[in-house]
Amino acid sequence: MRNLSIQGLRGIAALVVFFSHALLIPELHLEEIKQSPLHLFFDGQISVIIFIVLSGFFYYNKSVTRFSDYITVVKKKALRIYLPYLFITVIAFLLLKYCSSISYNHSNFTDWGNSFWGSDVSAIELLKQCTVLWPHNADLINPPSWYLAIEVRLFLIIPLLLMLDAKCPSLNKLIMIVFIGCMGIGVMKFVGACLCGYFSHMIMCYFNKQKPLILNTRYLKLLLSIVALFLLNINNEFAISERISYVLQALGASILVAVAYNSSIKLLTNKIIVWFGNISYELYLVHFVVLLALRPWYHNGLSYIMLSLSITLIVSFCINKLCSTIIKTIESSKK
Repeated sequence: MRNLSIQGLRGIAALVVFFSHALLIPELHLEEIKQSPLHLFFDGQISVIIFIVLSGFFYYNKSVTRFSDYITVVKKKALRIYLPYLFITVIAFLLLKYCSSISYNHSNFTDWGNSFWGSDVSAIELLKQCTVLWPHNADLINPPSWYLAIEVRLFLIIPLLLMLDAKCPSLNKLIMIVFIGCMGIGVMKFVGACLCGYFSHMIMCYFNKQKPLILNTRYLKLLLSIVALFLLNINNEFAISERISYVLQALGASILVAVAYNSSIKLLTNKIIVWFGNISYELYLVHFVVLLALRPWYHNGLSYIMLSLSITLIVSFCINKLCSTIIKTIESSKK
């Protein structure tokens, strides 16, 4: 059974990603808000870090002792990730073809918002995008899909580390710590952030077994949550290097995920927020496509954002249900 608080956290993170783009594509003149603490609530980078940490957090529960286990984990993860991605990528490609022939008022959008879908995209490029790992420019069709290349690398690498953990725990823990220590170097920073989530689950389980009353203290959870949010927003508060800020943000995300998992927070367990969490992956992939497709019908900032959000939620829900049905059919046919 899914943890409702975690699903709620996924939902909020996905909404933050949506608003991080919905408020920056149209010309809304939000410079003052960008410099305020409110920036935290539409910082898509923070949400991506949370998603990566969540992946590592739940890898802690997976048992990978043999190569056959590794193949099973990779197949299951690949099916869950690729199927919605393929649907959405093809839809985005078709919309790009259609919308590129329709003019719109560029003055209603920022330079960044006007920089997408400005040129034709070939079928070969679509094929590259669909493979994910074939070198391609994600900005050409669906910009947020860059994260998929990271997620694929994670589900290929992390289960291997879990398999090594079953064979040689001490050596594996050392390798994991080295990965974390190398955060900030290419794809290593994402692997390191994922492993931060893994270790946070391990530490949480240790305290729950040894000293369960400590993590159940309301004031400690509140303090940890404040520390987590502070660390997540650290690069907006202090002038520090990107590498160091990323490590601190990954640590903050790990704390936040552990607190959410070990709590029943009304905001996170709200049915609507949990529903957002259930379709968070599809929402992440769909929203930018909708925002770009609706540019020719822009009226004002508020109507543009609300219409985009409504369509995003409907399409995300439909794709989620369709892909879930297909996956269940495939899995049942194997039994």
